[in-house]
Amino acid sequence: MMPLLFSSLFSGGAGAAPPDPAKTPVSFVDGVALPNMTANGVQSLTLNTHQPGDMIVAVTANRELNAPPALLDGYTEAVSGVSLGTSASGWRGFRVQTKVATSASETINWTGAYGFLIALRGARNVGRVCRTLWAAAPTSNWAVPQLYDLDTSGVGFLLSGLLGGEGVTSVTAPYQLLPPPSTARRFAGFLAENAFERSVHARFGASGTWNATFWSVEFLPFPPAEVVLPPGAWRLDPLKTQAGYMAWRGGMTVVNSVGGIDYQGFVPTEKSFSVGKRYWEVECAGEYGANANYNGYMGVASAEQVAQSGAGNAIQFGSIGWRGNGDIWSSDSAATGSRKLISRPTFGKGAVLMFAFDPATRGLWIGKDGVWANHPDTDAPTYASSAGSVWHPFVQGRDPNEGGTLRSLPSQFSFPVPTSCIPLG
Repeated sequence: MMPLLFSSLFSGGAGAAPPDPAKTPVSFVDGVALPNMTANGVQSLTLNTHQPGDMIVAVTANRELNAPPALLDGYTEAVSGVSLGTSASGWRGFRVQTKVATSASETINWTGAYGFLIALRGARNVGRVCRTLWAAAPTSNWAVPQLYDLDTSGVGFLLSGLLGGEGVTSVTAPYQLLPPPSTARRFAGFLAENAFERSVHARFGASGTWNATFWSVEFLPFPPAEVVLPPGAWRLDPLKTQAGYMAWRGGMTVVNSVGGIDYQGFVPTEKSFSVGKRYWEVECAGEYGANANYNGYMGVASAEQVAQSGAGNAIQFGSIGWRGNGDIWSSDSAATGSRKLISRPTFGKGAVLMFAFDPATRGLWIGKDGVWANHPDTDAPTYASSAGSVWHPFVQGRDPNEGGTLRSLPSQFSFPVPTSCIPLG
């Protein structure tokens, strides 16, 4: 049952609204897992330690096939995919699917090589879902896909897993590996009673370097809430958000989910500006793989650049891109952008980037975590281009799990707006 909307407005006594019903967290009941198989075949698993009304989560997977296993009869898909690979030997297809148990015994049959079957008590709905693709995922450094827009009441159950490698050996706290131990083989970990809007960072330890696909799913006792853009906030353009990105927070956040490595698309804001020295921030997505710094760019794109439909890097037609390694790139024409400055601040997971841009001079000022490289009130810009008149801030996620959240309102900022600037939103 959904909580009463207005019960907090009333005090006790005659005519008072009844108290909210107790919120029972979703919990893990039990699970069974298939031992790793060296070839696809007809597989079967039976779970009989649950009760009717529990949610059954079935993960089925195959090898050397460029497609996930078929959806099981009576189940609803939560997420599916295929790992990156240039040949059949690198392909692993998977499907996460759910149903509400109608009996105390559940048997599934599928053609594949891997899988597990678990029961969750109190779950009725799938909430937020994400997956991430990695080529040559590094050993013991496999990042669980991060979810946003999560329910914060403390009843949610986050289940994260992977397909690739020779088995999960560990997961960072507060995540836990699923019991019994065999269930963790090649698959999943969980975080119960989640109360965070954005899932906490977690990494799997594994026994090898593989092409891998990762997934995270939120389970709830009720439907997930609708996410609404804050009034006056700018969002990233949904029509120019390429298929490799996942959008969150009403369109203020984009993260490279399935774009893979060296995904050279960028996502500009839906709105643009041509007057006024503007200030905004970008909160970098909180999780990444092996590299300390982002591979991609953040910055400001000209309307001419945006007209290219978001393909490539935003470093042409007067656009200015600040790369994670600290380089500044730009070009005033259609020519490929070039490195203009080196040794500016580097950035990566969790950093809060500060931007100021003046259309009158085409000058961009940059800063990170409260420290300006060049201060907009007192210093010349970090870099100024010589082309463009209409401008869009942009976010890029060039490698898996890279991306960020656009902050355009004073209420969202971590740091003071320079006196010479006005907020973007």
